[in-house]
Amino acid sequence: MEDTERTTLHDITDNIKEYVETRYELLSLKSADKVSKIGSSLGMALVLALLTVFFLMFLSIAGGIYLSILLDSFILGFLSLAGFYLILILIFYSVRKNLIINPIRNLLIREMFEDKVFEDKEI
Repeated sequence: MEDTERTTLHDITDNIKEYVETRYELLSLKSADKVSKIGSSLGMALVLALLTVFFLMFLSIAGGIYLSILLDSFILGFLSLAGFYLILILIFYSVRKNLIINPIRNLLIREMFEDKVFEDKEI
């Protein structure tokens, strides 16, 4: 009788160890998946941001030259453009929380807890 109890207890212990190991592996794989998704998203955003900066830089140079021709002064043309950018900076700074910080935070949270949301909806 004791032998069967020991065998059963040993089997249960082995099953619990396997379960914990399997859960650990699953957690590791899910973490790696989420980190890779977030990393690739951030990498793509960085590339797009860099390309956008180059585009805006060349557009600004062209706009500054165009304004310089219209105003007959290189200084006034580029100062006008700089004033426009200063106004844009002030506007973006005043609404940075709603336009920049919150959407990025929500995107990261959505990516991190994507599976959890789907699991909750199935229940």
